[in-house]
Amino acid sequence: MKLFWTAFAGMFLWQIIPSYISPLLGGLSIFCLASQHLPPHMQDIFTNLFGGVVINEGLGLLSICLDWSLISLYYMTIPLISQANSWVGFGVCYILLPVIYYANIWNSKNFPMLSTLMFHSNGSIFNPSSSATTSAR
Repeated sequence: MKLFWTAFAGMFLWQIIPSYISPLLGGLSIFCLASQHLPPHMQDIFTNLFGGVVINEGLGLLSICLDWSLISLYYMTIPLISQANSWVGFGVCYILLPVIYYANIWNSKNFPMLSTLMFHSNGSIFNPSSSATTSAR
């Protein structure tokens, strides 16, 4: 019976931590926490660059991920040169994307940095059902 309760406690902790506690601790952005007393326009810049834990909140630069599902041995199976190529690509994008956005290339300041919505060229939200008229079918 002691083995049963020991196994039960172990399985309970093994399931409860990744299922319920870890999603609450999805990530940590030290820069966003440190920018709470800045003016609002500076807070927006910090949120765009360093992000938060919410999806589509920012680029997530230098954020610490605490997601239990992402901790694995997957990267031990990929050759180092392949990993280095990915890291270089990530580094270039982390530099290039904020430069393009804040330099207002292609009128990028009309749009949010990250979004799942579609927009018109003037920055207003596009209604996809408006293009599905009877004449378009």
